[in-house]
Amino acid sequence: MGHTSILLTKGSLNNMISLTTILSGAASFDMKIKVFVMDDAVWAFRKDRYKDLKVDSNIDGYAESLKAGVTSGVINTWYDFMGDLKEFGEEGDITITLCGLMADIDKLKKEDFIDLVDRVATIGTFIDDVFEADKIISM
Repeated sequence: MGHTSILLTKGSLNNMISLTTILSGAASFDMKIKVFVMDDAVWAFRKDRYKDLKVDSNIDGYAESLKAGVTSGVINTWYDFMGDLKEFGEEGDITITLCGLMADIDKLKKEDFIDLVDRVATIGTFIDDVFEADKIISM
């Protein structure tokens, strides 16, 4: 069996929560998931920024409600939930790869990112993953 490849390009709080929701569904079906992170989503994984992401929405009140849900514990923080999901299955069931070009723009190395990150690599890594994937999701 192959895996599901996810291309993550937006690092907003609501997008990161959506990603973890998709990961939890996939994990419940014992699917292997490879996430390739590029564009501004790379910065969402920085040690100095991951706890303070903005909500991307034009709907009045949505940002405040989402943040209140996280603050109250009704919604898990994306990074704690993703960490739990990575520990849930076997090693390698969920892998997070950050785009090396995006990291290079800000002269960032793997150690500048939170521990959820498995590696920093080129877009070729994602292209290789796509050839083996059963499903592809872009978000």
